[in-house]
Amino acid sequence: MAEINAGLQTLLERLARFRKPQSEKAQRLALAFAAIAFIGLGVLAAISFPDDVDLIPNWPLLLALVLVGPAATISCNAAEYMLQNRLVGSSVSFLTAARISVLGTAANLLPLPGSALVRTQSIAASGAGYKKATSSTALVGVAWLGVSALLAGPAAFVSDAKLVGLVATLAGLVLVWVSYTWVSRLCEAGSRAGVFGMILLVESATTIVGALRLLGIVVGLGLGADITEAQTLALSLAGAVAAATGILPAGLGIREALSAALASVVGLAASVGFIAAAADRIMGLLVVGLVAGALTVRKRDAEDRSAIN
Repeated sequence: MAEINAGLQTLLERLARFRKPQSEKAQRLALAFAAIAFIGLGVLAAISFPDDVDLIPNWPLLLALVLVGPAATISCNAAEYMLQNRLVGSSVSFLTAARISVLGTAANLLPLPGSALVRTQSIAASGAGYKKATSSTALVGVAWLGVSALLAGPAAFVSDAKLVGLVATLAGLVLVWVSYTWVSRLCEAGSRAGVFGMILLVESATTIVGALRLLGIVVGLGLGADITEAQTLALSLAGAVAAATGILPAGLGIREALSAALASVVGLAASVGFIAAAADRIMGLLVVGLVAGALTVRKRDAEDRSAIN
C-alpha cells in the first residue's frame, strides 16, 4: 500500500509540473477555444431553459452575495495557502496569503494555469525550492478534490443520483487517504495529524462556501426555488474537478459543462446548472479582478515612491 501511495504521489507531482504554461501560441489557442465553448454552451443553456421558470431576481440577495461570497472564498484560499507554506516549513501572514490568492485567481483570466503557477512560484521564491512548492500545491489540490467528492457523494446519493454518489464517495476516500500519506511525507511526525486536520477543515469550508454561493445564485436569479442544499453541494464538485484537469484556463467551460451534467442527474435542469456555474464565475472574477487591479496599482505606487527615495 505504501508503494502504491508513493507512486500516486509521484505521478501527481509530475502532472502538476506538466501543467506549467506552454508556448504563448498554445496558451492563446486554449483561451480562445475555452471562450468559444463557454459562449456556445451558454447559448444552448439559454435555448433549453425551462419555460415554466420565471426569472425574478432577488436584488438584495444578489448584492449580499457579491459582497460576501468572493470574500469568503478568498479567505478560504488564503488559509489554504498558509497551510501550503507550513507544509514546506515556511510561514506567511493572512494578509499576504490573501494577496497571493487574489493575484493567483486573477491570473486565471490569462491563458495559463494562473492560480497554481502563482502559488508555486511564490512558495519556491521563499526558499522552499520548486519541487517542494509543486508538491504542496498538488497536495492541497488533491485534498480539495477528495473532500469535495466526499461531501458531494452523499449529497448526490440522497438526490437520487445513487451511482454518481457512490463513485464520488469512493473516489473521495481514496484521494483523502493519498493526501494523508502525502502529508506524512512532507511533515514531521509530531505535526502530521494537526496539519492534515487543518487541510480537511479548510477544504471542507471551501467546498461548502462554493455550494452556498451556487445556492444563493440559483435563488437570487430565480432559477429554481425548490433547489435543495444537497443538490448545490453535489454541483460544487464540478469546480474541483475542473480545476484539477488544468486543460483549459481556469477550467473555463469545463466547470460549467460538468455542472450542467451533474444538475441533470440530481434532479435539476442542465441549463440551471450551467447558468448557476457561469454566473458564479462571472461574479467571482469581477470582484477578484477589481481587487487585484487595486493591489497592482498600490504595488506600483509603492515601487515608484521607493525609486524616488
